[in-house]
Amino acid sequence: MILGGGQCQKCKCVPCDPCEQECTEPHTGDAYEVVYTHYSLGVEIGNTTDGYLTASGSRDEDDPYDGMDGSSPWYQQVEGGFSFGPSVTRNPCTVRVSFWRSTRTLGPTVFPPPAATLTVSKVTVSCTAGRVRFGENIIAEGESQDFTVTFPLVAGTGDQSADDPRTSEGSFSVTPVCRDASFSITARIEWTTSNRLHTLYGIVRECYEEGTPCAEFCDGDPPPDVLYLTISNAATTIGEFDGTFPNGTYVLDRVPGFCAAYLANLDGCAQGGGEASVNWELFEHVVFRQPIIATFLGAPVCGNFTFDALDTDLHPPCGTGVIASGSIEWGWYPPGTESGVPAAIGTLDWEIEV
Repeated sequence: MILGGGQCQKCKCVPCDPCEQECTEPHTGDAYEVVYTHYSLGVEIGNTTDGYLTASGSRDEDDPYDGMDGSSPWYQQVEGGFSFGPSVTRNPCTVRVSFWRSTRTLGPTVFPPPAATLTVSKVTVSCTAGRVRFGENIIAEGESQDFTVTFPLVAGTGDQSADDPRTSEGSFSVTPVCRDASFSITARIEWTTSNRLHTLYGIVRECYEEGTPCAEFCDGDPPPDVLYLTISNAATTIGEFDGTFPNGTYVLDRVPGFCAAYLANLDGCAQGGGEASVNWELFEHVVFRQPIIATFLGAPVCGNFTFDALDTDLHPPCGTGVIASGSIEWGWYPPGTESGVPAAIGTLDWEIEV
């Protein structure tokens, strides 16, 4: 870690080997499958493991009329472990996992129906070797962090394993800070309403797209493969930030397997690499984050530059020309800053063009 004065602390000054493997298509090994646990009259009809993820949890094994078996709280979870290394080419530098859920009532029809409230909805990431990046968070070997999240709810009361929403909501990526790292990820929901069954589904995404899952996304047409994000008029209003980033135009490629998530791999900090994304969640959410080196308190520091634009007037990534634009506040987070509090804040203008 580089801090003021150029001192190396807690890292023994050992250089980090960045992940540089490339995605291999097709994959080797068994296909990723949707994993979930689902009972029907005492028989497991779900797919509890594909060899990568494993599903477990509470269930109603006998009579759905009497509600959930056992005592509250009930739960469902999907979990799996993964490693990065020089021989990994299927998910070489990023593992993406998507989760979604469905729910149905048990017992007699009543009004209002039994509450569908979840008491727990979280993802836990545990690092078992090296260090991994999860969003803005660095998780070191032996550490585990919980994150409160929202898993998309799909319609229907039966088996919804085939109803993959392919949205960024409920989808999570983990990357190695250095080339070699291992981690586990666990998605979990809990509830306390007896006459309600929730089912949690999960799947690992390939590093390339299989088939044409988004062929009908834009009113019968596929979404564009590439978007262009232009940032201009970036200015600092609070704090100290004199990096040349972020003004410029960035080429964003659609993420394989997703219909409205776009990603650009950019040159970033020496340790960890760079990743910027434009991400439509329910077509209302734009996120751009990029690890960069800037000058802070007179010394070069690696940090995360982030802006998050919430605007219900944004459009899905369909059409021609400029499809979304706006002005937004940004934040910059060097290591050691208080959680959630940027060291510098500013404004910028942005537009996204097909």
